[in-house]
Amino acid sequence: MDLNPNYSLVLAVGEALFDVFEDHEVLGGAPVNAAVHTRQLLPGVETEVSIVSRVGQDRLGGLLAEQVLARGLALDLLQTDASRSTGRAVVTLDSVGHATFEIEQDAAWDAIEATDSALEQAARASAVLFGSLAQRAEPSRSSIRAIVAACPGIRLFDVNLRQNHYTSELIHQSLTLASHAKVNQEELAELDQSLGIKAGDGDDDRATAMLRKYDLQLLSLTRGEHGCVLYTPSGRFEGESASFEPERGADTVGAGDSTNAALIAGLLRGRDPRRIATHMNRVGAYVATRVGATPKLPDELIEA
Repeated sequence: MDLNPNYSLVLAVGEALFDVFEDHEVLGGAPVNAAVHTRQLLPGVETEVSIVSRVGQDRLGGLLAEQVLARGLALDLLQTDASRSTGRAVVTLDSVGHATFEIEQDAAWDAIEATDSALEQAARASAVLFGSLAQRAEPSRSSIRAIVAACPGIRLFDVNLRQNHYTSELIHQSLTLASHAKVNQEELAELDQSLGIKAGDGDDDRATAMLRKYDLQLLSLTRGEHGCVLYTPSGRFEGESASFEPERGADTVGAGDSTNAALIAGLLRGRDPRRIATHMNRVGAYVATRVGATPKLPDELIEA
């Protein structure tokens, strides 16, 4: 698809929830986190970023809508559910700030609908981001796939394996639907076996084999503090490393989601892969050294 350099519509489809810490609640959900950072990295009226999700008619649902709107995201595709509650993920942090999540079942985002409006916007979207978690149950699974399939632009699948909320078949179908994908090292090793790729022990061999198996235009491999590597049919691209001084109470929640935002922003701006990877490293490193998943990004990262 020929992208309009003067306008971009980005849809983030999937779970919208609150990360519940011991003493506070934070706006969360991988698609929401990525959408917030995409909005920051693509400022201006020429870009519209919208969340396709579902919340309950409760306190957290109202708070989520309020905070999403305050971050400059569009609310027109955020659905409400009269019988289900707004999603919550209880977060536990280890001694170095790495998080584990206990995700509540049968949340409002498990019942996302492929509305006419969502399908119409998907059909003119420059990019759509989706993951595995929100596909754990029907009707969201079918709705998400219908919305993603309608997008003629970038279809970025964030593998994002969470506990027992996925199957190998779900991941296979999602990769088949995607044009681009993001995976971390642990996920890459698991999928190498569960998807029958069996490319060997090295990240490069596994990533290249997955790229070819699913005919992807790009595969993003995140490696924590070691940064990102991008694989395309043209080769392997590794960006410059980045580091920031962590603030007090910093956690790594949302760092991977922020790299998805930097990837989408770079692709829509037509940047070369190595430059995109460097920017992803900088954005991800910054978020990993802040409190919460969606901190305000400094001007230097936005202008980059």
